[in-house]
Amino acid sequence: MVEKTGDFSFSPIRKVAGKSETAVVTPNPFSDRISISTPNAEIETGVELFDTRGQLISTTTFANTGTLETADLPMGIYFVKIRMGQTIETRKLVKN
Repeated sequence: MVEKTGDFSFSPIRKVAGKSETAVVTPNPFSDRISISTPNAEIETGVELFDTRGQLISTTTFANTGTLETADLPMGIYFVKIRMGQTIETRKLVKN
């Protein structure tokens, strides 16, 4: 904060707690498969893969780590929706 006199002071840095439910999707760009891992093995994870038109391409469920086979998909942009309990994450993926 800067005062009218030109004096200034710093605010303390605070850590803000957020949700740790973050899935890891690799590789991106992908070719013949996508691997997805989640931080909590006790929560069933549902995965849906969509094309750019919103057409559902593939679905699967797993506990901690799963794989989507994508060798037969054409090159392009896809979206993966990952449901972990009450948390939903969507990622944009590119197929080479």
